[in-house]
Amino acid sequence: MHPSPHGGAQGSHIPLDAFQNMPVGIIGALNALPQPGVELRGVNIPVELRINPAFSIEDWLVDYDPHIALVELHWYVHTHGALTLADTIRTTNPRTFIVMGGLTASAFPRDILERYSSVDMIIAGEAENGLLSLRDCFLKYSGRPEQVEHAWFRDESGKIIEPDRLVSMKSVEHLDHTSLSWLDNYDEFERSDFPYRNRWLLSGRGCGKTCFFCGGSRHSMETLYNRRSVLTRPPERVADDIIRLGRSGVQAVHLSHDIMTQGKEYWRPLFKRIRHSRIHVGLGNESWGPVPDSDLLHEWRATFDVEHSYIALSPTSAWSGLRRFASRRNEDEHLLESIDLLSRFNFPLHVFFLLNVPGETAETLERTLDVAWSIIKNYPTDLLRMEAQTASIDPCSPAALDVVPSISFQRPRFDDYLSVSRGQYIPALNWPERAEEIDPGDPIDVPRARPADLFKIGMKCPSLMKRWQELITSNTDA
Repeated sequence: MHPSPHGGAQGSHIPLDAFQNMPVGIIGALNALPQPGVELRGVNIPVELRINPAFSIEDWLVDYDPHIALVELHWYVHTHGALTLADTIRTTNPRTFIVMGGLTASAFPRDILERYSSVDMIIAGEAENGLLSLRDCFLKYSGRPEQVEHAWFRDESGKIIEPDRLVSMKSVEHLDHTSLSWLDNYDEFERSDFPYRNRWLLSGRGCGKTCFFCGGSRHSMETLYNRRSVLTRPPERVADDIIRLGRSGVQAVHLSHDIMTQGKEYWRPLFKRIRHSRIHVGLGNESWGPVPDSDLLHEWRATFDVEHSYIALSPTSAWSGLRRFASRRNEDEHLLESIDLLSRFNFPLHVFFLLNVPGETAETLERTLDVAWSIIKNYPTDLLRMEAQTASIDPCSPAALDVVPSISFQRPRFDDYLSVSRGQYIPALNWPERAEEIDPGDPIDVPRARPADLFKIGMKCPSLMKRWQELITSNTDA
């Protein structure tokens, strides 16, 4: 069950049908569960609300009446919504066993179990073995929770029991990463974010980067999942999944991991297998550092539907001194050379800047605006999507763990994420009107920021923020 972001909390600025995408790894884990006597059914509440704003999860629960409810709490924006959903399930279906999992649930299992009696169990870390043992627990062991791997739960006395250890998967090739037949209105889910059918596909697990804000970084993987290396799926198996999705009617596939990081020895056999299949599908790829070259772009155009493809670059800031906090190493000239190459190939391009990197000043934001304007002037407008994102601090990210070199963060608490998920913060688009002006060149005092302010750190120059929004909205399709 994929919750709405804030469960209808009063005062929230977040639409109920926002954040429709589900964690890409959950599909394979759930597809392993069905067997004789076990039925799987899923609901994505934001998608249902997009289809029908009057959708009632209470009616859905009464109709289906599940024995076990798996409530996803991966991204922290769903914290309040997931907990509200658990309370709703407990009210409408008192006998249902309610289980949570995902990044945020794995980061705060004790907080959740101590404060929310509706939640019976949390499966921490990578969920595959935990979910299989949960299924077998009810089929073979009459619901004895101690048989469930990776499980946090309460014993009969109310004491919270935590798992002995977490084990990361050595391979995920035995799992089906494409089928969504169990999800209500899955065809509408496949239209999230784009006006055509598109899907994210698991192409790896883990990360070697240390971006300060990211809950998928190396530090988070080690802390929450006991994953100490990146698991890369074989290119032929990834290609087979792309082919399967393309033949099902999906028009674009976005990979979870950057193929350019893997090099030519990875993407060439993947592309070759796709070409032999003769499917017509687009491919989305976000560069984690390496820039595209002409060989890649030539083969890409010969393999995929370029109209439904894109390459995403995330330079973060025009100042290289700030990029180190986001594991971005490319200098401006390399970025602009890559963009010039993509333009010559008439290739769809997504560019993402980050406006609240530690140390951001009016001067550095002015330089970023100059680079953004240079891209807009020189790139075909109909092929360009540019965004200025405001990074928040994910649970167990390097900033949340306070392991960012040369800067000290106060660790966010569970309550901070709960408040943010209720919408009790200043949205990025409202900063120009509601944030205070600061003197040009004056850095934000990140090391002294309070936990709740960690979601608002960064540039507080309304005039420059307004210029950025005007620049983006008037010159790109974003």
